[in-house]
Amino acid sequence: MTEVAAIFEKHQPGRHQKRSFESALKALQIKKEPDPLDIRTALQALRAWDQALFVAEDYSALVDELYPAAKILEPYLTSLELAGILYRHGRVLARTGHITDAANFFSDAEALVEGRHDLDTLKLRASIYLDSAYFSGLGVMKDYLDKTLKVFQEIEARNPDQLMKQIAALKSRLSESRASSLEVEASDIEAVDVSLIHISDFIDPILRGRFWYLKAILARKDKNYEQAHEFAKKAQAILHGDYQWTVNIQALIGYIYIDQKDFDKAIEMLNQLRRTIEASETIAHNGMAVYVNLGEALYRSDRFEEAQEVLEVGLYEYGDQRYMAELYKYLFLVYLKMNNFEKAQNIFNKRKGDKGDLFVELQDPIAQLTFARMSQVNREYTMAEQVFYSLKDNDSLDLQHRLEVYDSLAAIYIQLKKTAELKAEIEELKNICQDTSIPKKERLLFFELAQSLEKKCFEMED
Repeated sequence: MTEVAAIFEKHQPGRHQKRSFESALKALQIKKEPDPLDIRTALQALRAWDQALFVAEDYSALVDELYPAAKILEPYLTSLELAGILYRHGRVLARTGHITDAANFFSDAEALVEGRHDLDTLKLRASIYLDSAYFSGLGVMKDYLDKTLKVFQEIEARNPDQLMKQIAALKSRLSESRASSLEVEASDIEAVDVSLIHISDFIDPILRGRFWYLKAILARKDKNYEQAHEFAKKAQAILHGDYQWTVNIQALIGYIYIDQKDFDKAIEMLNQLRRTIEASETIAHNGMAVYVNLGEALYRSDRFEEAQEVLEVGLYEYGDQRYMAELYKYLFLVYLKMNNFEKAQNIFNKRKGDKGDLFVELQDPIAQLTFARMSQVNREYTMAEQVFYSLKDNDSLDLQHRLEVYDSLAAIYIQLKKTAELKAEIEELKNICQDTSIPKKERLLFFELAQSLEKKCFEMED
């Protein structure tokens, strides 16, 4: 029966805890005067269900089942407990891509505990600020980190007398619980045993580590790479025992090396991290990002076959939508470098929704030219025109490629019947023919193209 229960739990996470919550809730609902023991039992069952779903990463059940159920117990929840539920709900929404909704839940949670300065509330506020900083983007990250720092300072400013009073009150509450035969929570017991060696010990290591991790991200954004390394190392020292945070921090250090164009160090760091991820049975939330950035470092080091293998593993093993655009971009570039135009075309077709973003990121003019050709073949004339036009003044293109740019651009003008634009291009070609700094043979080619286009222009007008 134990084995059968384990199988059910694997396929239906939190099933047992959900049934316990429903039973406790029924006991609560049939009584006119709610019994404190029933309320406590229902709350404990709710917390157990919450934890089971988090561990199983069953986010849909968290949003669709658990949080609506938690609203039933709202009259019996303290503002801190309700704020915690709203915060966790927001975190689930953020991790599943619903950033705007998540921000609203974070804001509601913060409002519930505004003006309270007890230790548990301060910890929750720090968590809310850190998640808001992480999920809301770089634009507001600094503001949230400043708020977090103020919370940390407030915790550190609490004098030992205040903490001793808090612990004395906790001990008293435990005595009352035992006297009334209520179950004592492990977290309460741990809180009593906390040492007062240093006040900052009351700041959760995860919170402190996340704070330095986000500071490192912000420093990287400001291109202050030495400081970014320093902050990342601080985060690493605090969170070294946590697998998920080890992945995040080592990945960040690898990305900083890429920013500094130290691709050898980036490859070494990210390869090591890749082996760690593949050897672990635990899914890394940012696993695909590691493959994308390792692929980028390999691509920039001209190790195209290795880059292809890494990027394809990231694509087929993870498929995380947050990093899909970047992954497609580097796969597209790698396929072009390896002259695998069929696969490049497939990537191009998959990116039809945001090809503009893909073009902006293509720094290689030959890659841009190939991109424009593909756009033209797919009758994406507006995009092709934009790319060809931007390449006209690119001095890194050789003569043949520059001629192709003008010829292709003219073909689009003819297709779209843009006579005025075609005439302007013909005049531009004639001006190139008169530039004596260009060798005579090359000027002749531009002249022949101008003549050919003039004939087509006459035909269009007729």
